[in-house]
Amino acid sequence: KDADQRALLAAQQMAGARVTELAAAAEATGEHERLLQQQMQENQDFADKRKQVDDEEAPLVEQEVRLREQRENLERKESRLRNDFTAFAGRTTHQRGESPRPSPRGPP
Repeated sequence: KDADQRALLAAQQMAGARVTELAAAAEATGEHERLLQQQMQENQDFADKRKQVDDEEAPLVEQEVRLREQRENLERKESRLRNDFTAFAGRTTHQRGESPRPSPRGPP
């Protein structure tokens, strides 16, 4: 009977240790789950902020593209007008017997 009681006591101690071990594991799992949820929330917050920035930047990028196209068109037009003027000025001075004057901006 004494051996049975010792065996029962040892089994209860092992069961108690196992319960404590399981409780610690459950607590650690809960902590990891909380950290995972926190990271997922931070990731979602970052994604939301990135989308907001992208939404705000999109019209600005489109405007920049339009302005660059506009500038390129104006530069082409200016170059064409400068060439036309140089050709016209060369013809008129040449017709009057004068030597053509160089463009104040230099060669086209």
